[in-house]
Amino acid sequence: MTGIITSARRLTSLIAMSALMLMAVVTFIDVAGRVLFSEPLGFAYELVGVLLGIAAYAGLFQAQVHRGHIAIDLLDGRFRRWPTVDRWRFALVWMVELTFWLLIAACVTRQAATSMGYGETFLFLPVARHVPLFAVAGLAWVAVIGHLAAGALKIRGRTVEHGEQPAVVEHAA
Repeated sequence: MTGIITSARRLTSLIAMSALMLMAVVTFIDVAGRVLFSEPLGFAYELVGVLLGIAAYAGLFQAQVHRGHIAIDLLDGRFRRWPTVDRWRFALVWMVELTFWLLIAACVTRQAATSMGYGETFLFLPVARHVPLFAVAGLAWVAVIGHLAAGALKIRGRTVEHGEQPAVVEHAA
C-alpha cells in the first residue's frame, strides 16, 4: 500500500508543481504583453484561476496522507493519559473529516456534471468549463483516497513521513 501512496504522492506533487509553474509563466507573459506591447492575454485570468484550483486540489493528497492540513488541536494533549479515549477521539475526528471530504468531492463532481449538462464555457478560454472541473473533482477523490489511506496506516500503527518509506509510529508509554 505504501508503494501506491508514494506513487500517488509523486504524481500529485508533479501536477501541483506543474500547475504552479505554468501559472507563473502565464502571469509573466500576460504582464509582459500588457506592459511592453499593450496586448495582454485575454484568457490569462481564467487560466490562472483554473491552474490555481488544480494546484490546490493536487496538494490535498499530500495534506491528507501526512495529516499536514491545518488543525486546531485543543483536545490533542488532554487525552494522552487515556490511550483508549485518545483513539476514539482520533476515530471521531477522522470520520468527521472523511464526511467533509466526501461532501467536497461529491459537490465538485456534481458541479462538473451540471456544467457539462448546461454546456457552459469560459468567456475567453477555449475550453468547456466541465473539463477542468472534472479534473479538480478527480483530484478531490484522490484526496479522499489519501484520507482513507492515512486512516488505514494509523490503524496499523504506521504513518508515511515526507520521505519515501513508511515509518512506525512510536507511542509514548
